[in-house]
Formats: sequence, structure tokens, C-alpha cells
Amino acid sequence: MIVNCVRCKVIGLITLVACVRLFADAPTTQPLSAIANPTTVTMSLKNASVKAAFDELEKQSKIKINIAPNDLLAKNDAKINIEADKMPWLEALMSLCDQANIIPSNYGDRWNINQGGDRRMGGIRAISGPAMVILHNVAVEDELRYGTPNKLINKVQISGLICIEPNLQIINTGRVEDLTVTDDQSRVINAPTRDAAKAAASRNIDMGGERRDFTLSATLPDNTVKQLSRVQGNLIALSATERAKLEIPDLLNNAGKSFAVGKSTFTVDEINPTGNMYLVKLDIDNAQGDFENISVWQWRMNQKNLPKQTNSKVPATINFQNVQTSGDQITLTLLVQWNNPKALAEGEAYPTIDVQWEFPLRYQEVKIPFDFKDIPLPK
Repeated sequence: MIVNCVRCKVIGLITLVACVRLFADAPTTQPLSAIANPTTVTMSLKNASVKAAFDELEKQSKIKINIAPNDLLAKNDAKINIEADKMPWLEALMSLCDQANIIPSNYGDRWNINQGGDRRMGGIRAISGPAMVILHNVAVEDELRYGTPNKLINKVQISGLICIEPNLQIINTGRVEDLTVTDDQSRVINAPTRDAAKAAASRNIDMGGERRDFTLSATLPDNTVKQLSRVQGNLIALSATERAKLEIPDLLNNAGKSFAVGKSTFTVDEINPTGNMYLVKLDIDNAQGDFENISVWQWRMNQKNLPKQTNSKVPATINFQNVQTSGDQITLTLLVQWNNPKALAEGEAYPTIDVQWEFPLRYQEVKIPFDFKDIPLPK
């Protein structure tokens, strides 16, 4: 049912309620390289300017890096030398940044180069095809356990982040497998990890932020350890393997209409404007189990790939506001704002807003390997 208001400013708040039934088994874990090839570049530059080097990187990779201010690279007087034969984009990017004394910033699918940069990107790196794992902080804490006798325990905590190519989607599960930590005396250190079987069964997703942060911890044998000679293992993440596109023409005037995505059906159940707000209920028939995990839905709506307007008659901006879950039910709140608000006469149709929404139907659990050597510990 659609209830019209006499004079509504065309600024709307959209709340979508999705009822999702989940019937998916955990997929078999594969190396990320088995399902996603890295973007590669072939470059041969000698004493090239920084701007010319980054221009060539963008030309070959078709990956855009946001530069601020615009003349930042042109003012950098470093000289770039690189011989790259089908080198992964991440490896080439970091090589150019190192030579230009630049620290980039990464926010999920956006890469930036600005005046400051993200200091964490200057940490110890391990690049594996389309993914890069960075260790950026190491802390050692002393813990005194009272007893007979008292015992001093040294704990080490290592913080890092995962960076990926912009054309990939990775969700960090916060799980580590096959973790091995070795100290500078060739001793394998106790490094507890989350139980892999329980994690696979629960399918809990721990985003740790859009930058995909993670933490490793271990107990040192004693206080004689000066550095870790090796830290290696696999970070377990989810990667989209099948995508679908939902298209809803004239969203605000299409109550009762249904739209197919994969084997599921999205139905615009009702639209109720209240003042300058539009409350829209979107019901999802997920009987075929297209959507594997409620947490995946939460993440998709919260972080990126929100619905986008495809017509330009009434330019709109759609922003995420809130998500609430109760069992298999998800309530999503979006703020839709028009650049040129217009009052509506009684009985007049709402502005035409054609919506397109692209999101994954299937995820594959993947391994992102890391192998770091000679990690110094704080004194």
C-alpha cells in the first residue's frame, strides 16, 4: 500500500526489512591464488620521474590511485628504476612507493597517495599475488603469575592488516591457520589459534574494520628473545565467486512488485512516507539459499556497494544508516537524498528512482599466506 502526503520534501529515509533463511554449508578452503589471478604489469624504467612511473602503472593496470593534492607526484624529485616482467600490481605499487619515499593509504577498494599516508603501510610486507599482508606493530607484555615459585610470562602481540587489489572483494574472518612462530634461538613458540573446525562451523565474520585488521599472539619462552626469526601461517577469508545484480525500476512507485535475483525473489512489500521520510519494506524469498550468511549481508550493506541510482532525472544520493538483525530477519536503513527537493501535490507520483544493486550470491573460503622473517622485538 502506498500512502501519499500533500507536500513532501524529496528527502527520504528508506528502511528495508529482509527475511533470509540460510541453508549453506561451509565451502572447502582454497588458496586465494586458485580463484583469483593478480593484475600484472610489465615495466622497464630507468631514472624515470615519479609521476611518469605512476602514470605508467595506472595505464597498464587500469587501476586508479587517488592523488591529493593533484601535483604531489610531480613535485617529488626522486628517480624511479624498475624492471618488472608480469609483476603483481601490489608488488609494483609498493616498489614505486618505496623508491619515491611515499606511504600510501588503503581503504578497502580505494587506494590513496597524500601528504601523510597510513604509517601502518610502512610495516613488514608479505605479498602473495593479489593480496598483501603487512605487520605494522609488535608489543611485548610481562605477566607475573603468582605461585610457588612465581613465574614471569612474556607475551608478544603482533598487529597487521590485509590489503587486496581494488577489483577483488575479501572479507576477513579473523581466523588464522597453520600459525608457526619461531624465536631467534630456533625454538617454536606457543602460538594459540582459533579452533579451525569450530570457526568453519560457526562461520563467524570478524571484519576488524574496512582495512581488514588482524592480531597474532604468542607466549615467549623467556626474556632472552630479541627477535622472532620467522612468523608464518594462513589468514582465512571469504572471497566472492558469483555475483548477481538486482534492478528495481521506479522504487518508490512499485509497491507489490517482485524482482528475481539468482533463484531468490525480492518483493517491494509496502512504502509508507512519514513527513519527509519514506519507509520501504523489502521482503526476500530465499528458499533456494542464495544468500549464505546473515553477517555477509550486514557487511555488504554497511561497508560498500550500496544501491545506486541509474537514472539522472532526479539525482539522488543513497547512504547507509543502520542495520538491525533478529534471528533470520534483517532491517536495513538507508538515507536517500535528492539534490533538488520538490514539494509533491496530493495524488502526485513519487520521484522516479531506478535502483541497481550488485552483490555476491556465493562466497569461497580462501587462504592468504604470510611468511615474515627477522621481526625485531621492543627492548
